[in-house]
Amino acid sequence: MPAVKATPASRPSSKARRLSLAPPPTEHALDVLLLRLRVHGFDYRPDPLDVCQWTATCVLCRRPNALIMRESEGRRRLTLRCSSGCDPDKVVGYLKREPSDVILAQRDVWIDELRELARESIALARLLAKQVAVLENAIGRALDGASNG
Repeated sequence: MPAVKATPASRPSSKARRLSLAPPPTEHALDVLLLRLRVHGFDYRPDPLDVCQWTATCVLCRRPNALIMRESEGRRRLTLRCSSGCDPDKVVGYLKREPSDVILAQRDVWIDELRELARESIALARLLAKQVAVLENAIGRALDGASNG
């Protein structure tokens, strides 16, 4: 992947900081970004009212059309922000990674989440077994009391 450098833009937004992406001299910033979105399988489209602006599904929050990309300076600069407030540096970092690296990192997160889920399931099963034993004892005592009574 060509090097994509994130630098702070001149006017940060109150909700989300904007970034300008500087592509290699032979490529346009938007082309690089759209290629990376395509490689990662994210939807994007041009803004129907502004030919210099595109929207895409944010790679972090996964909200459709939340990622707003705007070309400037003769198609050499790209301002990037997420309407949900995702960190533009993290968006660029995600897009720099290869999909296989993202999948491997996500796999590790899923494994940790599954382990925690298994621990919680075992704890709940033990609690349920104790409650069943208490109920069985109570039912047994009630039946003994009814047969003796």
